Amino acid sequence: MPTDLLANRGFESGTAGWTLDPHASLDANPADAHSGSGALKLVATAAWQPTAQYVPVVAGQTYAISGWIRSASGVGFVTLISSNVNWVEFGPHLDLTAAGTGGWAHVSGTYVAPAGAVRVWIGLQSSGPGTFWFDDLSLTPLP
Repeated sequence: MPTDLLANRGFESGTAGWTLDPHASLDANPADAHSGSGALKLVATAAWQPTAQYVPVVAGQTYAISGWIRSASGVGFVTLISSNVNWVEFGPHLDLTAAGTGGWAHVSGTYVAPAGAVRVWIGLQSSGPGTFWFDDLSLTPLP
């Protein structure tokens, strides 16, 4: 089984490994988590208030990305943006989205690190105001 590249992917270690937007926090109520004892809670006042982490990648490698998003309204995003050795962002962004239904929605896709990429930014965000939860994220290289 491939090693997951995300640090603290289920927020079981608080928010370690993630850079939090001021509108985001750990929700340590297990009833609010998809699984385990915690989830990231974003109380967005506007669009694009991301909590994120950078993960090293290998150009040309394909990765599987997945996670869970919950909200009562609005659209939650797991966004991937490539950057080069000089921290310049480039290439198409990958957005995995889930519309708010009140229940957990699974999102998944594949990301191919473009030529010149050395890291990918993984951002958990929304397209507008509302309350969003993110949990059980995964980024793994595919054979």
